[in-house]
Amino acid sequence: MSQIMSGFRKEKEKAGYHSDQNVPGTNLPAGRFGGRTAHAPAILEDGGAQGEDGRTDTGRPDLTGKDGTIFIFFIFIAAILASISIIQCQNYKTFVEKHIVEDQAKINCNITIKDRNINKDSCRYRNTFIHDTDARKIREMCSRHVASTVVSSDGSLTLTDCKLLKSPSAMGCSYNQAVVKGVVYVTCERQVPVHFVRFEPGFAAQCAPCIWTLGLLLILGYLF
Repeated sequence: MSQIMSGFRKEKEKAGYHSDQNVPGTNLPAGRFGGRTAHAPAILEDGGAQGEDGRTDTGRPDLTGKDGTIFIFFIFIAAILASISIIQCQNYKTFVEKHIVEDQAKINCNITIKDRNINKDSCRYRNTFIHDTDARKIREMCSRHVASTVVSSDGSLTLTDCKLLKSPSAMGCSYNQAVVKGVVYVTCERQVPVHFVRFEPGFAAQCAPCIWTLGLLLILGYLF
């Protein structure tokens, strides 16, 4: 019987299998298959394991190496993009609050500026309202501009121009107002308006002094 068992053991050794020792910490044989010994992974203090190649598997992503640096970089970029988007939305909302009224609205500068809380710590010297319901015309001006760009309207728009009558430090803010036509200039960013730059009076308003001067010269020439 002992000779049979000895022969059987030799056959297993020739096949490349040894069971003369167990895996540390287990009741399983270490074993060796195909001439290569299978070693048990080293158990670490944090519950992870270290394989033969030295890599650590703790069940959690390793953020200390190259992969961790790339992961943190993408998180940082995502945070920046989210911040830019929020700021951009706030700028557009502020623009609309300060400068947009409905097409046919008949506004009072004193009431509208107060209701919209445009004046903060002091009286705003000048504020111009564009009569453009939902800012449709102004948004169309900006629809092709992603980078920060100053854009002018193709034609004259109806405006209510409010100018302060008192000192900016006065307790009450009182405005003189005029309804005018003018070419509007705004700053566009990411296809929406974010800042009112200025307006230029329309052709008739710009040439009115010239017309009066020319008329006066003709009258004087006729008389003399």
